[in-house]
Formats: sequence, structure tokens, C-alpha cells
Amino acid sequence: MTKQEHFISLYNESHEQFVKFCHAMVGNSEEAKDLISETTLKAFEQLDQLKKQESFTPYLIGIARRLYFNKIRRKKIFTPLLFQHAERVVDTNAQADLSIEILLLYEALAKLPIKQKEALILFEINGFPLNEICDIQKTKLSAVKARLRRGRQKLRVLLEDGEVAENETKSNQKKHNPLLKELI
Repeated sequence: MTKQEHFISLYNESHEQFVKFCHAMVGNSEEAKDLISETTLKAFEQLDQLKKQESFTPYLIGIARRLYFNKIRRKKIFTPLLFQHAERVVDTNAQADLSIEILLLYEALAKLPIKQKEALILFEINGFPLNEICDIQKTKLSAVKARLRRGRQKLRVLLEDGEVAENETKSNQKKHNPLLKELI
């Protein structure tokens, strides 16, 4: 098996989670495509550095987050998530009536500190176990748990106080938003 074939087999298994992570972190379709391309190229070039094949997804996401953080440091620009991009991040089997709630959730996520946002995306959207999030974020388990707890608390405040959607009442948001119920 050539290096390219080996990479493609590993990448195919990680593709969906990786793309969801990139779209959720960046929020802009074109920038997400750029991040995906840059990460894929860098991961292919550095494939020899991968120690365990089963760690390919965290390896790929680790490269993507370093590239993303470097870009933020250079530009200091945060792009809000647009509705059309939220559809790419969420499960395509989601009910149509959840689309507004999903948009609100991603808009609120965009307002969180970057480490909390990343931890929530990895845990809640991508379904990574806590120990893998620790490896990706290069931090202790207690720090990841704290980021998740604080991120959920801030999301609750943002969504309940209507900072994200001023049209909906607090009770309406809680009652009709199953994603919010799960997170908080």
C-alpha cells in the first residue's frame, strides 16, 4: 500500500468528524474549505509522524486547530456563523423545525471563548471522549471538564437572556430547543 492509499484510507474514516469540526470552528464555508485543504496537505506531508493509526482523527483535528489558532493570531478576525453554514455542521437527518434552534446555538457558540467553544464542539458535536479532548487541547482532564461546564453555563446565559435571539422568550427557547436542553 502506498503512502497515498494509506492516507486516504485513514482520512475516509475521519472525514465527517473532521469537516464538522472545521466548519464549526471557522463558521465560514470558504475559510473552512481552506482549513480543510491546508490541514489535509500538512497531515499527508507529516503522516510519518503519526504514532498510532487509531489516533488519526485527533491528529488531524490537532493540525487543524493549530492552523486555525495561527490564523487567528495573524488576523484577529472572528467570522459569525451564517445559517447556510450551520446546515453543513449539523446532522443532515435533523428535523427541519430544529434549524432555527441550531442556528441560534451556533451563533451562541461563536460568542464563547475559543477554548470553551473548541471543547464543546469536540465533545457535543463530534462526540470525542474526554481523554481524547485532553490530548487534542494538550491539557488536563479537569481543565477540559471546567471548559465544558463554563461553556455550557455561558451558552445557557446567552440563549436564555436572548442575546442571540431577541425575538424568542426565555420559556419558548427552553421549551422548543432540545439541543439547549441536552447541553445545559
